[in-house]
Amino acid sequence: MATVLIVDDDARIVELLERYIESLGHTAVSAMEGDKVTTVARQHNPALIILDFIMPDASGAEILLRLRNNPGTKTTPVIFLSGIPQDRLKSNMKNARLVKFLEKPIDFAKLKEHIEEILGKSDSDPAA
Repeated sequence: MATVLIVDDDARIVELLERYIESLGHTAVSAMEGDKVTTVARQHNPALIILDFIMPDASGAEILLRLRNNPGTKTTPVIFLSGIPQDRLKSNMKNARLVKFLEKPIDFAKLKEHIEEILGKSDSDPAA
Protein backbone atom coordinates (compact mmCIF):
# COMPACT_ATOMS: atom_id res chain seq x y z
CA MET A 1 0.00 0.00 0.00
CA ALA A 2 1.01 3.63 0.37
CA THR A 3 3.34 5.40 2.77
CA VAL A 4 1.83 8.16 4.90
CA LEU A 5 4.02 10.74 6.66
CA ILE A 6 2.59 11.97 9.97
CA VAL A 7 3.90 15.32 11.22
CA ASP A 8 2.91 16.34 14.74
CA ASP A 9 4.81 17.41 17.85
CA ASP A 10 2.53 15.41 20.17
CA ALA A 11 3.88 11.85 20.54
CA ARG A 12 0.46 10.51 21.56
CA ILE A 13 -1.16 11.81 18.39
CA VAL A 14 1.67 10.47 16.25
CA GLU A 15 1.35 7.02 17.85
CA LEU A 16 -2.45 7.05 17.49
CA LEU A 17 -2.27 8.06 13.84
CA GLU A 18 0.49 5.54 13.08
CA ARG A 19 -1.64 2.72 14.45
CA TYR A 20 -4.70 3.95 12.56
CA ILE A 21 -2.84 4.34 9.23
CA GLU A 22 -1.34 0.86 9.64
CA SER A 23 -4.78 -0.59 10.46
CA LEU A 24 -5.88 0.69 7.05
CA GLY A 25 -3.06 -1.28 5.45
CA HIS A 26 -0.66 1.59 4.81
CA THR A 27 2.85 2.25 6.09
CA ALA A 28 3.22 5.10 8.58
CA VAL A 29 6.37 7.15 9.10
CA SER A 30 6.64 10.25 11.26
CA ALA A 31 8.46 13.48 11.96
CA MET A 32 7.92 15.38 15.20
CA GLU A 33 9.81 18.51 14.17
CA GLY A 34 9.04 20.77 11.24
CA ASP A 35 12.65 21.02 10.14
CA LYS A 36 12.85 17.22 9.69
CA VAL A 37 9.80 16.91 7.42
CA THR A 38 11.56 17.34 4.08
CA THR A 39 14.34 14.94 5.10
CA VAL A 40 11.89 12.24 6.19
CA ALA A 41 9.80 12.84 3.07
CA ARG A 42 12.87 12.47 0.86
CA GLN A 43 13.78 9.19 2.59
CA HIS A 44 10.29 7.63 2.40
CA ASN A 45 8.57 9.30 -0.57
CA PRO A 46 5.10 9.45 1.07
CA ALA A 47 1.92 9.34 -1.00
CA LEU A 48 0.20 11.49 1.66
CA ILE A 49 1.27 13.80 4.47
CA ILE A 50 -0.84 14.42 7.58
CA LEU A 51 0.44 17.69 9.02
CA ASP A 52 -0.28 19.47 12.30
CA PHE A 53 -0.69 23.19 11.70
CA ILE A 54 0.78 24.37 15.00
CA MET A 55 4.32 23.14 15.43
CA PRO A 56 6.91 24.61 17.82
CA ASP A 57 9.60 25.29 15.21
CA ALA A 58 7.52 26.20 12.12
CA SER A 59 3.89 26.77 11.22
CA GLY A 60 2.06 24.33 9.02
CA ALA A 61 1.99 27.00 6.32
CA GLU A 62 5.79 27.28 6.44
CA ILE A 63 6.20 23.51 6.31
CA LEU A 64 3.76 23.30 3.39
CA LEU A 65 5.78 25.95 1.55
CA ARG A 66 8.96 23.90 2.07
CA LEU A 67 7.18 20.79 0.81
CA ARG A 68 5.87 22.61 -2.28
CA ASN A 69 9.35 23.98 -3.03
CA ASN A 70 10.82 20.48 -2.88
CA PRO A 71 10.60 18.61 -6.23
CA GLY A 72 9.88 15.31 -4.47
CA THR A 73 6.89 16.61 -2.49
CA LYS A 74 5.56 19.49 -4.55
CA THR A 75 2.49 17.46 -5.56
CA THR A 76 2.12 15.27 -2.46
CA PRO A 77 -1.38 15.68 -0.97
CA VAL A 78 -1.53 17.11 2.55
CA ILE A 79 -4.20 16.79 5.21
CA PHE A 80 -3.86 19.52 7.83
CA LEU A 81 -4.88 18.38 11.29
CA SER A 82 -5.32 21.21 13.77
CA GLY A 83 -7.21 22.53 16.75
CA ILE A 84 -7.69 25.74 14.76
CA PRO A 85 -11.11 25.89 13.06
CA GLN A 86 -10.91 24.88 9.38
CA ASP A 87 -12.41 28.13 8.17
CA ARG A 88 -9.54 30.12 9.70
CA LEU A 89 -6.95 27.82 8.18
CA LYS A 90 -8.60 27.81 4.77
CA SER A 91 -8.83 31.59 4.67
CA ASN A 92 -5.06 31.81 5.19
CA MET A 93 -4.35 29.23 2.50
CA LYS A 94 -6.66 30.15 -0.37
CA ASN A 95 -4.30 28.89 -3.07
CA ALA A 96 -3.24 25.69 -1.35
CA ARG A 97 -3.62 22.94 -3.91
CA LEU A 98 -3.86 19.32 -2.86
CA VAL A 99 -4.74 20.25 0.72
CA LYS A 100 -7.56 19.06 2.97
CA PHE A 101 -8.37 20.16 6.50
CA LEU A 102 -9.48 18.31 9.65
CA GLU A 103 -9.97 19.69 13.14
CA LYS A 104 -8.80 18.10 16.36
CA PRO A 105 -10.09 16.09 18.12
CA ILE A 106 -9.67 13.67 15.24
CA ASP A 107 -12.82 12.57 13.44
CA PHE A 108 -11.57 9.17 12.26
CA ALA A 109 -14.51 8.64 9.90
CA LYS A 110 -13.68 11.92 8.14
CA LEU A 111 -9.96 11.13 8.16
CA LYS A 112 -10.66 7.75 6.57
CA GLU A 113 -12.84 9.46 3.97
CA HIS A 114 -9.99 11.83 3.05
CA ILE A 115 -7.42 9.01 2.98
CA GLU A 116 -9.61 6.87 0.73
CA GLU A 117 -10.26 9.83 -1.56
CA ILE A 118 -6.52 10.44 -1.88
CA LEU A 119 -5.10 6.91 -1.75
CA GLY A 120 -8.04 4.70 -2.66
CA LYS A 121 -9.70 2.03 -0.56
CA SER A 122 -7.48 -0.47 1.19
CA ASP A 123 -8.09 -4.17 0.61
CA SER A 124 -7.08 -4.86 4.22
CA ASP A 125 -9.59 -2.37 5.62
CA PRO A 126 -12.18 -4.44 7.52
CA ALA A 127 -14.84 -1.77 6.95
CA ALA A 128 -14.24 -1.68 3.17
